[in-house]
Amino acid sequence: MVGFRKLVFAVALGLVVAGSWLPLARPAVAEWRVDTTVAPPPVLKPRMPRARPPQTEPPADDLPEAAPSERPAAEGPTDEDREEETREEAGAPPSAANADGETVLVPEPQMPQDGIIVVGEPTAAHDGLPDMRQEARPAEDIAAFNFPPAGYNPYLFSIEPVPLTDRRTREFFYLEPYYALGVRIGSFVVFPEAQIGAIHTNNIFRNSARLGDQAVEVAGNVRAVSDWRRHAVEFRASGLASFYDTFPTEDDRSYAFEARSRLDISKRTNLETLLLHQVDKDVRGLRDSPVDAAVRGDVTTDRAVVALNHRFNRLAVQLRGTITDVEYAPVPAIGGGIITNADRDTVQREVAVRTSWALYSTMDVFAEVAATGRQFFTPPDDGIIRSSTGERYRVGLSFGPANTHIRGEISAGWGRQVPDGAGLAEIDGVIVDANLSWRATALTTFLLTARSDFIDTTTTGSLGALSRQVGFEARHAFRPYLVGTAGITYTVNPYESVSINERDLTTDLTLEYYLGRETILFARYRHTDFVSTAPNSDYRVDILRVGVRVRM
Repeated sequence: MVGFRKLVFAVALGLVVAGSWLPLARPAVAEWRVDTTVAPPPVLKPRMPRARPPQTEPPADDLPEAAPSERPAAEGPTDEDREEETREEAGAPPSAANADGETVLVPEPQMPQDGIIVVGEPTAAHDGLPDMRQEARPAEDIAAFNFPPAGYNPYLFSIEPVPLTDRRTREFFYLEPYYALGVRIGSFVVFPEAQIGAIHTNNIFRNSARLGDQAVEVAGNVRAVSDWRRHAVEFRASGLASFYDTFPTEDDRSYAFEARSRLDISKRTNLETLLLHQVDKDVRGLRDSPVDAAVRGDVTTDRAVVALNHRFNRLAVQLRGTITDVEYAPVPAIGGGIITNADRDTVQREVAVRTSWALYSTMDVFAEVAATGRQFFTPPDDGIIRSSTGERYRVGLSFGPANTHIRGEISAGWGRQVPDGAGLAEIDGVIVDANLSWRATALTTFLLTARSDFIDTTTTGSLGALSRQVGFEARHAFRPYLVGTAGITYTVNPYESVSINERDLTTDLTLEYYLGRETILFARYRHTDFVSTAPNSDYRVDILRVGVRVRM
Protein backbone atom coordinates (compact mmCIF):
# COMPACT_ATOMS: atom_id res chain seq x y z
CA MET A 1 0.00 0.00 0.00
CA VAL A 2 2.83 2.35 0.83
CA GLY A 3 4.48 1.60 -2.53
CA PHE A 4 1.28 2.43 -4.38
CA ARG A 5 1.03 5.83 -2.64
CA LYS A 6 4.64 6.63 -3.59
CA LEU A 7 3.91 5.79 -7.21
CA VAL A 8 0.87 8.09 -7.29
CA PHE A 9 2.87 10.89 -5.66
CA ALA A 10 5.70 10.59 -8.26
CA VAL A 11 3.29 10.75 -11.19
CA ALA A 12 1.58 13.85 -9.78
CA LEU A 13 4.91 15.55 -9.18
CA GLY A 14 5.95 14.85 -12.81
CA LEU A 15 2.77 16.41 -14.19
CA VAL A 16 3.32 19.56 -12.11
CA VAL A 17 6.91 19.94 -13.35
CA ALA A 18 5.90 19.43 -16.98
CA GLY A 19 3.16 22.04 -16.63
CA SER A 20 5.61 24.58 -15.29
CA TRP A 21 7.88 24.14 -18.36
CA LEU A 22 5.10 24.66 -20.91
CA PRO A 23 5.26 28.49 -20.91
CA LEU A 24 9.00 28.32 -21.59
CA ALA A 25 8.69 26.02 -24.64
CA ARG A 26 9.02 27.57 -28.13
CA PRO A 27 5.82 27.76 -30.16
CA ALA A 28 5.54 25.43 -33.17
CA VAL A 29 6.38 26.97 -36.53
CA ALA A 30 3.18 27.31 -38.59
CA GLU A 31 3.21 25.47 -41.88
CA TRP A 32 2.35 27.26 -45.16
CA ARG A 33 -1.38 27.15 -45.46
CA VAL A 34 -2.79 25.45 -48.53
CA ASP A 35 -6.36 26.32 -49.31
CA THR A 36 -8.31 23.32 -50.35
CA THR A 37 -11.90 22.56 -51.04
CA VAL A 38 -13.12 19.80 -48.78
CA ALA A 39 -16.31 18.03 -49.62
CA PRO A 40 -18.90 17.81 -46.83
CA PRO A 41 -19.14 14.46 -45.01
CA PRO A 42 -21.44 12.07 -46.79
CA VAL A 43 -24.90 11.57 -45.39
CA LEU A 44 -25.19 8.02 -44.17
CA LYS A 45 -28.19 6.03 -45.21
CA PRO A 46 -30.35 5.42 -42.15
CA ARG A 47 -29.93 1.96 -40.80
CA MET A 48 -33.33 0.37 -40.58
CA PRO A 49 -34.08 -2.34 -38.04
CA ARG A 50 -34.33 -5.84 -39.34
CA ALA A 51 -37.89 -6.79 -40.22
CA ARG A 52 -39.48 -9.16 -37.80
CA PRO A 53 -41.65 -12.03 -38.93
CA PRO A 54 -45.36 -11.48 -38.35
CA GLN A 55 -46.71 -13.02 -35.21
CA THR A 56 -49.72 -15.32 -35.50
CA GLU A 57 -51.71 -16.73 -32.67
CA PRO A 58 -51.45 -20.53 -32.55
CA PRO A 59 -54.65 -22.52 -32.18
CA ALA A 60 -55.93 -22.96 -28.67
CA ASP A 61 -55.39 -26.71 -28.86
CA ASP A 62 -51.70 -26.25 -29.62
CA LEU A 63 -50.97 -23.88 -26.71
CA PRO A 64 -48.79 -25.51 -24.03
CA GLU A 65 -50.34 -25.81 -20.61
CA ALA A 66 -47.41 -24.05 -18.96
CA ALA A 67 -47.32 -21.15 -21.45
CA PRO A 68 -47.40 -17.73 -19.72
CA SER A 69 -50.30 -15.45 -20.39
CA GLU A 70 -47.98 -12.60 -21.54
CA ARG A 71 -44.35 -12.02 -22.56
CA PRO A 72 -42.18 -11.18 -19.55
CA ALA A 73 -40.09 -7.99 -19.62
CA ALA A 74 -36.50 -8.53 -20.65
CA GLU A 75 -33.87 -8.01 -18.03
CA GLY A 76 -31.07 -5.57 -18.92
CA PRO A 77 -30.65 -3.51 -22.13
CA THR A 78 -32.24 -4.77 -25.34
CA ASP A 79 -30.63 -4.99 -28.82
CA GLU A 80 -32.26 -1.69 -29.86
CA ASP A 81 -30.82 0.03 -26.77
CA ARG A 82 -27.33 -1.22 -27.51
CA GLU A 83 -27.60 -0.07 -31.15
CA GLU A 84 -28.78 3.39 -30.04
CA GLU A 85 -25.86 3.70 -27.60
CA THR A 86 -23.42 2.69 -30.34
CA ARG A 87 -24.75 5.42 -32.68
CA GLU A 88 -24.54 8.03 -29.93
CA GLU A 89 -20.92 7.11 -29.15
CA ALA A 90 -20.04 7.32 -32.85
CA GLY A 91 -21.60 10.78 -33.14
CA ALA A 92 -24.50 9.66 -35.32
CA PRO A 93 -27.79 11.53 -35.04
CA PRO A 94 -30.33 10.10 -32.62
CA SER A 95 -33.17 7.98 -33.88
CA ALA A 96 -36.88 8.38 -33.46
CA ALA A 97 -39.92 6.27 -34.20
CA ASN A 98 -42.43 7.21 -36.87
CA ALA A 99 -46.14 6.56 -36.84
CA ASP A 100 -45.66 2.94 -37.90
CA GLY A 101 -43.25 2.25 -35.11
CA GLU A 102 -40.17 2.07 -37.43
CA THR A 103 -36.92 3.62 -36.30
CA VAL A 104 -35.89 6.70 -38.32
CA LEU A 105 -32.61 8.64 -37.98
CA VAL A 106 -33.03 12.31 -37.15
CA PRO A 107 -30.18 14.33 -38.76
CA GLU A 108 -28.43 16.84 -36.55
CA PRO A 109 -27.61 20.32 -37.88
CA GLN A 110 -23.99 20.57 -38.93
CA MET A 111 -21.99 23.31 -37.24
CA PRO A 112 -19.18 25.18 -39.01
CA GLN A 113 -15.83 23.48 -38.57
CA ASP A 114 -12.43 25.11 -38.52
CA GLY A 115 -10.35 24.60 -41.67
CA ILE A 116 -13.24 23.51 -43.91
CA ILE A 117 -14.05 25.75 -46.85
CA VAL A 118 -17.57 26.09 -48.09
CA VAL A 119 -18.08 23.95 -51.17
CA GLY A 120 -18.26 25.97 -54.38
CA GLU A 121 -16.56 29.08 -52.99
CA PRO A 122 -13.67 30.19 -55.26
CA THR A 123 -10.24 30.14 -53.74
CA ALA A 124 -8.12 33.25 -54.18
CA ALA A 125 -4.83 32.70 -56.00
CA HIS A 126 -1.64 33.23 -54.01
CA ASP A 127 0.88 35.82 -55.06
CA GLY A 128 3.49 34.33 -57.35
CA LEU A 129 1.47 31.25 -58.22
CA PRO A 130 -0.03 31.33 -61.78
CA ASP A 131 -3.60 30.27 -62.33
CA MET A 132 -3.46 27.84 -65.26
CA ARG A 133 -7.21 28.06 -65.77
CA GLN A 134 -7.08 31.69 -66.90
CA GLU A 135 -6.60 32.68 -70.59
CA ALA A 136 -3.22 34.33 -71.08
CA ARG A 137 -4.01 35.98 -74.43
CA PRO A 138 -5.45 39.48 -74.63
CA ALA A 139 -9.15 39.84 -75.34
CA GLU A 140 -8.53 41.20 -78.83
CA ASP A 141 -6.44 38.13 -79.73
CA ILE A 142 -9.18 35.80 -78.59
CA ALA A 143 -11.81 37.68 -80.59
CA ALA A 144 -9.65 37.91 -83.71
CA PHE A 145 -8.89 34.20 -83.93
CA ASN A 146 -12.13 32.78 -82.68
CA PHE A 147 -13.55 30.13 -85.04
CA PRO A 148 -15.71 30.88 -86.81
CA PRO A 149 -14.95 34.60 -86.70
CA ALA A 150 -17.72 37.14 -86.65
CA GLY A 151 -19.31 37.64 -90.03
CA TYR A 152 -17.98 34.42 -91.56
CA ASN A 153 -20.55 32.36 -93.43
CA PRO A 154 -19.38 28.78 -94.10
CA TYR A 155 -22.14 28.29 -96.69
CA LEU A 156 -20.38 30.69 -99.02
CA PHE A 157 -18.06 27.79 -99.92
CA SER A 158 -20.60 24.96 -100.05
CA ILE A 159 -20.44 24.17 -103.80
CA GLU A 160 -17.61 21.65 -104.09
CA PRO A 161 -18.35 18.90 -106.64
CA VAL A 162 -14.83 17.39 -106.43
CA PRO A 163 -14.02 16.52 -102.78
CA LEU A 164 -10.25 16.33 -103.29
CA THR A 165 -10.07 19.96 -104.46
CA ASP A 166 -12.45 21.30 -101.80
CA ARG A 167 -11.59 24.99 -101.27
CA ARG A 168 -12.95 24.95 -97.72
CA THR A 169 -9.86 23.04 -96.61
CA ARG A 170 -7.54 25.86 -97.66
CA GLU A 171 -9.93 28.47 -96.28
CA PHE A 172 -9.73 26.62 -92.97
CA PHE A 173 -5.92 26.74 -93.21
CA TYR A 174 -5.85 30.48 -93.93
CA LEU A 175 -5.82 31.69 -90.36
CA GLU A 176 -6.87 35.29 -91.00
CA PRO A 177 -7.75 37.79 -88.26
CA TYR A 178 -10.37 39.31 -90.58
CA TYR A 179 -12.60 37.82 -93.22
CA ALA A 180 -13.97 39.87 -96.08
CA LEU A 181 -17.57 40.90 -95.44
CA GLY A 182 -18.45 41.52 -99.08
CA VAL A 183 -21.09 43.80 -100.53
CA ARG A 184 -24.70 42.68 -100.60
CA ILE A 185 -26.49 43.17 -103.91
CA GLY A 186 -29.99 41.79 -103.72
CA SER A 187 -29.80 38.12 -102.72
CA PHE A 188 -26.08 37.89 -103.62
CA VAL A 189 -22.94 38.79 -101.66
CA VAL A 190 -20.14 40.15 -103.86
CA PHE A 191 -16.48 39.88 -102.83
CA PRO A 192 -14.26 42.19 -104.93
CA GLU A 193 -10.48 42.12 -104.58
CA ALA A 194 -7.57 43.91 -106.29
CA GLN A 195 -3.82 43.50 -106.01
CA ILE A 196 -0.80 45.43 -107.22
CA GLY A 197 2.85 44.64 -106.62
CA ALA A 198 6.36 44.23 -107.95
CA ILE A 199 8.22 41.06 -109.01
CA HIS A 200 11.91 40.28 -109.19
CA THR A 201 13.31 37.00 -110.55
CA ASN A 202 16.87 35.87 -111.19
CA ASN A 203 15.98 33.27 -113.84
CA ILE A 204 13.07 34.39 -115.97
CA PHE A 205 13.53 31.67 -118.65
CA ARG A 206 14.02 28.81 -116.14
CA ASN A 207 17.23 27.52 -117.72
CA SER A 208 20.95 27.44 -117.04
CA ALA A 209 21.49 30.95 -118.47
CA ARG A 210 19.96 32.53 -115.31
CA LEU A 211 18.81 35.86 -116.74
CA GLY A 212 17.02 38.13 -114.30
CA ASP A 213 14.26 40.69 -114.72
CA GLN A 214 11.68 42.66 -112.78
CA ALA A 215 8.07 43.55 -113.46
CA VAL A 216 4.93 45.23 -112.21
CA GLU A 217 2.04 42.86 -111.56
CA VAL A 218 -1.66 43.66 -111.23
CA ALA A 219 -4.47 41.24 -110.47
CA GLY A 220 -8.17 41.34 -109.78
CA ASN A 221 -10.78 38.91 -108.58
CA VAL A 222 -14.51 39.16 -107.96
CA ARG A 223 -16.89 36.53 -106.60
CA ALA A 224 -20.66 36.69 -106.35
CA VAL A 225 -22.26 34.13 -104.04
CA SER A 226 -25.97 33.60 -103.49
CA ASP A 227 -27.40 33.85 -99.99
CA TRP A 228 -30.46 31.62 -100.32
CA ARG A 229 -31.97 29.19 -97.86
CA ARG A 230 -32.12 26.53 -100.57
CA HIS A 231 -29.99 26.06 -103.68
CA ALA A 232 -26.82 28.05 -104.32
CA VAL A 233 -25.09 29.81 -107.21
CA GLU A 234 -21.59 31.25 -107.41
CA PHE A 235 -19.83 33.25 -110.12
CA ARG A 236 -16.14 34.14 -110.23
CA ALA A 237 -14.04 36.23 -112.60
CA SER A 238 -10.30 36.80 -112.22
CA GLY A 239 -7.45 38.27 -114.22
CA LEU A 240 -3.70 38.83 -113.93
CA ALA A 241 -1.17 40.81 -115.96
CA SER A 242 2.55 41.42 -115.52
CA PHE A 243 4.81 43.86 -117.35
CA TYR A 244 8.49 42.88 -117.41
CA ASP A 245 11.17 45.47 -117.96
CA THR A 246 13.76 43.65 -120.11
CA PHE A 247 11.92 40.62 -121.54
CA PRO A 248 8.32 41.57 -122.39
CA THR A 249 7.91 38.19 -124.13
CA GLU A 250 7.54 36.68 -120.66
CA ASP A 251 4.66 38.91 -119.64
CA ASP A 252 1.71 37.12 -118.00
CA ARG A 253 -1.76 37.50 -119.39
CA SER A 254 -4.35 35.22 -117.83
CA TYR A 255 -8.01 35.29 -116.93
CA ALA A 256 -10.72 32.87 -115.80
CA PHE A 257 -14.51 32.70 -115.65
CA GLU A 258 -16.20 30.17 -113.44
CA ALA A 259 -19.79 29.35 -112.52
CA ARG A 260 -20.94 26.90 -109.85
CA SER A 261 -24.42 25.84 -108.82
CA ARG A 262 -26.09 23.52 -106.34
CA LEU A 263 -29.65 22.33 -106.82
CA ASP A 264 -31.17 21.01 -103.59
CA ILE A 265 -33.56 18.35 -104.86
CA SER A 266 -34.41 17.23 -101.32
CA LYS A 267 -32.93 17.34 -97.84
CA ARG A 268 -30.68 14.40 -98.72
CA THR A 269 -30.14 14.88 -102.45
CA ASN A 270 -28.46 17.66 -104.42
CA LEU A 271 -26.92 18.22 -107.84
CA GLU A 272 -23.71 20.25 -108.15
CA THR A 273 -22.27 21.67 -111.38
CA LEU A 274 -19.13 23.56 -112.34
CA LEU A 275 -18.24 25.35 -115.58
CA LEU A 276 -14.76 26.84 -116.12
CA HIS A 277 -13.10 28.74 -118.94
CA GLN A 278 -9.49 29.67 -118.23
CA VAL A 279 -6.63 31.10 -120.29
CA ASP A 280 -3.03 30.99 -119.00
CA LYS A 281 0.44 31.29 -120.42
CA ASP A 282 2.61 28.24 -121.07
CA VAL A 283 5.28 27.58 -118.44
CA ARG A 284 8.95 27.58 -119.34
CA GLY A 285 11.05 24.60 -118.27
CA LEU A 286 8.37 21.92 -118.57
CA ARG A 287 9.17 18.62 -120.25
CA ASP A 288 6.88 19.28 -123.26
CA SER A 289 7.07 23.07 -123.49
CA PRO A 290 9.03 24.10 -126.63
CA VAL A 291 12.52 25.28 -125.82
CA ASP A 292 12.91 27.36 -128.98
CA ALA A 293 9.60 29.23 -128.62
CA ALA A 294 10.02 32.99 -129.13
CA VAL A 295 7.06 33.78 -126.82
CA ARG A 296 4.97 31.92 -124.28
CA GLY A 297 1.80 30.70 -125.93
CA ASP A 298 -1.72 30.66 -124.51
CA VAL A 299 -3.12 27.55 -122.83
CA THR A 300 -6.92 27.41 -122.89
CA THR A 301 -8.78 25.10 -120.49
CA ASP A 302 -12.51 24.40 -120.63
CA ARG A 303 -13.93 22.20 -117.93
CA ALA A 304 -17.38 20.93 -116.92
CA VAL A 305 -18.20 18.91 -113.78
CA VAL A 306 -21.52 17.39 -112.69
CA ALA A 307 -21.94 15.63 -109.33
CA LEU A 308 -25.06 13.96 -107.92
CA ASN A 309 -24.97 13.51 -104.13
CA HIS A 310 -27.38 11.50 -102.01
CA ARG A 311 -27.27 10.51 -98.34
CA PHE A 312 -29.32 7.59 -97.06
CA ASN A 313 -28.35 7.98 -93.39
CA ARG A 314 -24.79 7.21 -92.49
CA LEU A 315 -24.19 6.13 -96.08
CA ALA A 316 -23.54 8.80 -98.73
CA VAL A 317 -23.06 8.23 -102.47
CA GLN A 318 -21.65 10.57 -105.11
CA LEU A 319 -21.77 10.01 -108.86
CA ARG A 320 -19.45 12.43 -110.66
CA GLY A 321 -18.58 13.15 -114.26
CA THR A 322 -15.89 15.49 -115.64
CA ILE A 323 -14.80 16.59 -119.09
CA THR A 324 -11.71 18.77 -119.64
CA ASP A 325 -10.52 20.23 -122.92
CA VAL A 326 -6.97 21.67 -123.04
CA GLU A 327 -5.64 23.47 -126.12
CA TYR A 328 -2.15 24.91 -126.66
CA ALA A 329 -1.93 27.84 -129.04
CA PRO A 330 0.73 27.84 -131.80
CA VAL A 331 3.76 30.05 -131.16
CA PRO A 332 6.55 31.44 -133.36
CA ALA A 333 9.95 29.81 -133.13
CA ILE A 334 13.15 31.72 -132.44
CA GLY A 335 14.74 30.72 -135.77
CA GLY A 336 11.55 31.34 -137.71
CA GLY A 337 8.53 29.21 -138.43
CA ILE A 338 5.57 28.17 -136.27
CA ILE A 339 5.39 25.60 -133.51
CA THR A 340 1.84 24.25 -133.70
CA ASN A 341 1.72 22.45 -130.30
CA ALA A 342 -1.12 20.37 -131.75
CA ASP A 343 0.34 17.13 -130.34
CA ARG A 344 -0.28 18.48 -126.83
CA ASP A 345 -4.00 19.20 -127.25
CA THR A 346 -6.15 16.72 -125.34
CA VAL A 347 -9.66 15.99 -124.16
CA GLN A 348 -10.05 14.03 -120.92
CA ARG A 349 -13.25 12.42 -119.65
CA GLU A 350 -13.67 10.96 -116.18
CA VAL A 351 -16.47 9.13 -114.37
CA ALA A 352 -16.21 8.44 -110.64
CA VAL A 353 -18.35 6.83 -107.94
CA ARG A 354 -17.66 7.58 -104.28
CA THR A 355 -19.34 5.96 -101.29
CA SER A 356 -18.71 7.18 -97.75
CA TRP A 357 -19.82 5.96 -94.34
CA ALA A 358 -20.12 8.35 -91.39
CA LEU A 359 -18.16 6.85 -88.50
CA TYR A 360 -18.80 9.95 -86.41
CA SER A 361 -20.36 13.33 -87.00
CA THR A 362 -16.88 14.65 -87.82
CA MET A 363 -15.26 11.78 -89.75
CA ASP A 364 -16.19 9.56 -92.72
CA VAL A 365 -14.49 6.61 -94.34
CA PHE A 366 -14.83 6.48 -98.12
CA ALA A 367 -13.99 4.43 -101.19
CA GLU A 368 -13.79 5.82 -104.73
CA VAL A 369 -13.55 4.20 -108.14
CA ALA A 370 -12.81 6.29 -111.25
CA ALA A 371 -12.37 5.59 -114.95
CA THR A 372 -10.64 8.03 -117.30
CA GLY A 373 -10.17 8.39 -121.02
CA ARG A 374 -7.74 10.73 -122.76
CA GLN A 375 -7.97 11.56 -126.43
CA PHE A 376 -5.20 13.14 -128.52
CA PHE A 377 -5.64 14.19 -132.12
CA THR A 378 -2.11 14.71 -133.50
CA PRO A 379 0.85 12.36 -133.00
CA PRO A 380 4.25 13.73 -131.88
CA ASP A 381 7.53 13.09 -133.69
CA ASP A 382 7.47 9.31 -133.11
CA GLY A 383 4.11 9.02 -134.91
CA ILE A 384 2.23 7.39 -131.99
CA ILE A 385 -0.90 9.14 -130.73
CA ARG A 386 -0.92 9.34 -126.94
CA SER A 387 -4.60 8.46 -126.40
CA SER A 388 -5.15 6.18 -123.40
CA THR A 389 -7.61 4.89 -120.81
CA GLY A 390 -7.14 4.58 -117.07
CA GLU A 391 -8.63 3.50 -113.76
CA ARG A 392 -8.22 4.66 -110.17
CA TYR A 393 -9.10 3.01 -106.85
CA ARG A 394 -8.93 4.94 -103.57
CA VAL A 395 -9.88 4.43 -99.92
CA GLY A 396 -9.44 7.03 -97.21
CA LEU A 397 -10.78 9.23 -94.45
CA SER A 398 -12.53 12.58 -94.74
CA PHE A 399 -13.14 15.14 -92.00
CA GLY A 400 -16.24 17.27 -92.42
CA PRO A 401 -17.08 20.87 -91.57
CA ALA A 402 -18.40 19.83 -88.15
CA ASN A 403 -14.83 19.18 -87.06
CA THR A 404 -13.31 22.33 -85.57
CA HIS A 405 -9.70 21.07 -85.65
CA ILE A 406 -9.24 18.97 -88.81
CA ARG A 407 -10.81 19.37 -92.23
CA GLY A 408 -10.22 17.71 -95.59
CA GLU A 409 -9.36 14.18 -96.65
CA ILE A 410 -6.50 11.73 -97.13
CA SER A 411 -6.53 8.57 -99.24
CA ALA A 412 -4.39 5.86 -100.80
CA GLY A 413 -4.94 3.36 -103.59
CA TRP A 414 -3.78 2.11 -106.95
CA GLY A 415 -4.15 3.26 -110.55
CA ARG A 416 -2.95 2.73 -114.06
CA GLN A 417 -3.01 4.32 -117.52
CA VAL A 418 -3.07 2.06 -120.60
CA PRO A 419 -2.29 3.35 -124.13
CA ASP A 420 -4.88 2.69 -126.80
CA GLY A 421 -2.35 1.69 -129.46
CA ALA A 422 0.72 -0.54 -129.56
CA GLY A 423 4.28 0.64 -129.12
CA LEU A 424 4.00 2.23 -125.65
CA ALA A 425 4.04 0.63 -122.22
CA GLU A 426 1.32 1.23 -119.65
CA ILE A 427 1.91 3.07 -116.38
CA ASP A 428 0.69 1.84 -113.01
CA GLY A 429 1.49 2.25 -109.34
CA VAL A 430 0.38 3.31 -105.87
CA ILE A 431 -1.40 6.65 -105.65
CA VAL A 432 -1.67 8.87 -102.56
CA ASP A 433 -3.86 11.96 -102.35
CA ALA A 434 -4.44 14.41 -99.51
CA ASN A 435 -5.95 17.81 -98.88
CA LEU A 436 -5.91 18.05 -95.11
CA SER A 437 -5.80 21.08 -92.83
CA TRP A 438 -5.17 20.94 -89.08
CA ARG A 439 -5.80 23.84 -86.70
CA ALA A 440 -3.29 22.93 -84.00
CA THR A 441 -3.88 26.03 -81.87
CA ALA A 442 -5.79 29.27 -82.15
CA LEU A 443 -2.69 30.83 -83.74
CA THR A 444 -1.15 27.98 -85.78
CA THR A 445 -2.47 25.82 -88.63
CA PHE A 446 -0.93 23.18 -90.88
CA LEU A 447 -1.83 22.04 -94.39
CA LEU A 448 -0.89 18.70 -95.94
CA THR A 449 -1.37 18.23 -99.69
CA ALA A 450 -0.54 15.24 -101.86
CA ARG A 451 -1.45 14.46 -105.43
CA SER A 452 -0.81 11.47 -107.66
CA ASP A 453 -1.61 11.85 -111.35
CA PHE A 454 -0.69 10.22 -114.64
CA ILE A 455 0.81 12.94 -116.83
CA ASP A 456 1.28 12.68 -120.59
CA THR A 457 4.35 13.49 -122.64
CA THR A 458 5.38 13.87 -126.26
CA THR A 459 8.80 12.38 -125.47
CA THR A 460 9.68 9.66 -127.98
CA GLY A 461 8.99 6.15 -126.67
CA SER A 462 7.12 7.13 -123.48
CA LEU A 463 3.43 7.42 -122.62
CA GLY A 464 4.14 9.67 -119.63
CA ALA A 465 4.84 9.35 -115.92
CA LEU A 466 3.11 8.70 -112.63
CA SER A 467 3.69 12.12 -111.06
CA ARG A 468 3.67 12.27 -107.27
CA GLN A 469 3.65 15.51 -105.33
CA VAL A 470 3.59 16.17 -101.60
CA GLY A 471 3.45 19.54 -99.87
CA PHE A 472 3.41 20.80 -96.32
CA GLU A 473 2.60 24.33 -95.14
CA ALA A 474 2.52 25.98 -91.73
CA ARG A 475 0.80 29.25 -90.90
CA HIS A 476 1.26 31.18 -87.67
CA ALA A 477 -0.07 34.47 -86.35
CA PHE A 478 2.76 36.32 -84.61
CA ARG A 479 0.33 39.14 -83.85
CA PRO A 480 -3.35 39.56 -84.71
CA TYR A 481 -2.25 41.73 -87.64
CA LEU A 482 0.97 39.85 -88.62
CA VAL A 483 0.67 36.35 -90.10
CA GLY A 484 3.46 34.25 -91.63
CA THR A 485 3.39 31.15 -93.84
CA ALA A 486 6.13 28.66 -94.70
CA GLY A 487 5.75 25.78 -97.12
CA ILE A 488 7.68 23.13 -98.99
CA THR A 489 6.62 21.07 -102.03
CA TYR A 490 8.39 18.10 -103.55
CA THR A 491 7.50 16.62 -106.95
CA VAL A 492 8.95 13.61 -108.74
CA ASN A 493 8.24 12.55 -112.35
CA PRO A 494 9.79 9.21 -113.38
CA TYR A 495 8.92 8.83 -117.08
CA GLU A 496 8.01 5.35 -118.25
CA SER A 497 10.24 3.45 -120.73
CA VAL A 498 12.85 6.23 -120.90
CA SER A 499 15.72 7.19 -118.62
CA ILE A 500 14.30 10.56 -117.64
CA ASN A 501 13.58 11.40 -114.04
CA GLU A 502 12.62 14.89 -112.88
CA ARG A 503 12.68 16.22 -109.32
CA ASP A 504 11.34 19.58 -108.24
CA LEU A 505 11.82 21.07 -104.76
CA THR A 506 10.03 24.36 -104.07
CA THR A 507 10.06 26.37 -100.84
CA ASP A 508 7.80 29.34 -100.05
CA LEU A 509 7.86 32.05 -97.40
CA THR A 510 5.05 34.61 -97.02
CA LEU A 511 4.50 37.45 -94.59
CA GLU A 512 1.19 39.36 -94.44
CA TYR A 513 0.54 42.55 -92.51
CA TYR A 514 -3.14 43.40 -92.01
CA LEU A 515 -3.66 47.13 -91.90
CA GLY A 516 -7.34 46.32 -91.42
CA ARG A 517 -10.07 44.16 -92.81
CA GLU A 518 -9.77 45.68 -96.29
CA THR A 519 -6.01 46.27 -96.78
CA ILE A 520 -3.18 43.73 -96.54
CA LEU A 521 0.50 44.25 -97.25
CA PHE A 522 2.37 41.12 -98.34
CA ALA A 523 5.81 39.82 -99.23
CA ARG A 524 6.39 36.40 -100.83
CA TYR A 525 9.60 34.55 -101.60
CA ARG A 526 9.85 31.33 -103.64
CA HIS A 527 12.88 29.19 -104.41
CA THR A 528 12.68 26.36 -106.95
CA ASP A 529 15.38 23.75 -107.49
CA PHE A 530 14.69 21.60 -110.56
CA VAL A 531 16.87 18.58 -111.35
CA SER A 532 16.47 16.27 -114.36
CA THR A 533 18.42 13.43 -115.89
CA ALA A 534 17.78 14.97 -119.33
CA PRO A 535 20.77 17.00 -120.59
CA ASN A 536 20.76 20.77 -120.00
CA SER A 537 17.46 20.73 -118.10
CA ASP A 538 18.50 21.66 -114.53
CA TYR A 539 17.75 25.15 -113.27
CA ARG A 540 17.24 27.21 -110.14
CA VAL A 541 15.02 30.23 -109.80
CA ASP A 542 14.23 32.72 -107.04
CA ILE A 543 11.14 34.95 -107.20
CA LEU A 544 10.34 37.80 -104.83
CA ARG A 545 6.94 39.52 -104.76
CA VAL A 546 5.87 42.51 -102.66
CA GLY A 547 2.60 44.37 -102.91
CA VAL A 548 -0.70 45.36 -101.42
CA ARG A 549 -4.10 43.64 -101.63
CA VAL A 550 -7.35 45.51 -101.21
CA ARG A 551 -10.71 43.81 -100.72
CA MET A 552 -14.20 44.45 -99.48
